[in-house]
Amino acid sequence: MHLRLISWFFIILNFMEYIGSQNASRGRRQRRMHPNVSQGCQGGCATCSDYNGCLSCKPRLFFVLERIGMKQIGVCLSSCPSGYYGTRYPDINKCT
Repeated sequence: MHLRLISWFFIILNFMEYIGSQNASRGRRQRRMHPNVSQGCQGGCATCSDYNGCLSCKPRLFFVLERIGMKQIGVCLSSCPSGYYGTRYPDINKCT
């Protein structure tokens, strides 16, 4: 009986730690992707994220997703790479 109670205690404790870590990582992710994170961005990025690269580009630049292994990172370029064509929209210019 005592062994069963101790087992349940550890299961509940691990579950609570898991939920806490999920909430903490979600908060960090939302702060990083906040639209006002424009300081420190590389190249032509208007907004960026540590994990995703560029989130939006400065005017007249094209947004492209570059694949690095399993990860995709946003990049802003003045023209689209070979095999892509540029599409301009009022809110974003992207390579398709």
